[in-house]
Amino acid sequence: MPAYVTLIPLAAVRLSLKNKTSSFPKFLYLGIGGYVLFLIMCLLAIHYYPGNFGSKATKDLGTGDLTLDMYGWKEAGKQFDSIYESDINKGIMPKGSPVVCYKWWGAHQEYYFCRPRGIQMIGLGDMNNLHEYMWMNKKRKDYVNFASAYCIEPSDELYDVYSQYHNYYNQIDSVATIKIARGDKPAHDFYIYRLTGWKNNLPVVQ
Repeated sequence: MPAYVTLIPLAAVRLSLKNKTSSFPKFLYLGIGGYVLFLIMCLLAIHYYPGNFGSKATKDLGTGDLTLDMYGWKEAGKQFDSIYESDINKGIMPKGSPVVCYKWWGAHQEYYFCRPRGIQMIGLGDMNNLHEYMWMNKKRKDYVNFASAYCIEPSDELYDVYSQYHNYYNQIDSVATIKIARGDKPAHDFYIYRLTGWKNNLPVVQ
């Protein structure tokens, strides 16, 4: 997106040369009006469309619906906070347990699930998938207890959690499912896993 910003002055020069009689031609009104209408329709779809535009299957609920990237995450984060707090209080998980991800878009989970409670997000995977988390690991590793961790898997972004993290933890258990509805119909779910038995295999940039 930043690259396109530099093209705006060029477009403005072109329009000023093409339209000598009007500083704001009709097609700009139409373009702006269409853009505003599109935004309104998107917002209505994101917040009020019942269910989802994608898969209705139980396991991969919501797959194919891009509007779910902007719906239900804050609510799901609050529910995860209750699970995390309960496990810490019961001694099931140690204090400082992180949430792990294997791709850079774990940043979405970090923003809604981790930051509100001060939980650290740790990347477990290779450089091609983790991107900035390879560097963040080095900064964060001294603030977490790697003995156990959580993994959050959105139903519309399914992957094999067991094969992805078996190089890092000995045991991976499914512990909860957070269900998110939109318009009183199922929209998407978040599968919560507990990882235990740390193998001391943190990927970091040397």
